[in-house]
Amino acid sequence: MPYLALEVQAIQFINQIIKLLLFNIFCLVSISEIFAEDVIKYKNAVILISNTITLDRETLTIPINSETLYQDLIIKVNSCFKLIAAHELISNLDVQINVPYEKRIYKNFLLHSQKPNLNSFMENSYFEVRLLDCHNKEEIIFNEIYE
Repeated sequence: MPYLALEVQAIQFINQIIKLLLFNIFCLVSISEIFAEDVIKYKNAVILISNTITLDRETLTIPINSETLYQDLIIKVNSCFKLIAAHELISNLDVQINVPYEKRIYKNFLLHSQKPNLNSFMENSYFEVRLLDCHNKEEIIFNEIYE
């Protein structure tokens, strides 16, 4: 008789563990759906580059996975996408600065269109880089592109 009571307690204990496990899985799935953001990927990034010393400014349209040259900068666009929930455009760049006697490379340089205070920072640089737009237009791009 005591063995039967132990079996019933063991089965109840296992049922409680299974219920707790299923509840945890349900909570994880629910939370991941809340925090998951839908993303739209684009083929081109439109970037405004300003030289803060000479006050030169230029708008460049750069296709994804290609690079272009602006003064002492070589800019490669890795991605450009829109976070649907936040209505925010974000671009990921690699920026290389060729200054005399020095070459600085900034990998995974992030640009935000709506929140420029979240942009990555280039140390001791006189260039300001901002993201204006991301798009899929197949228009003619006037700046030189290197793939």
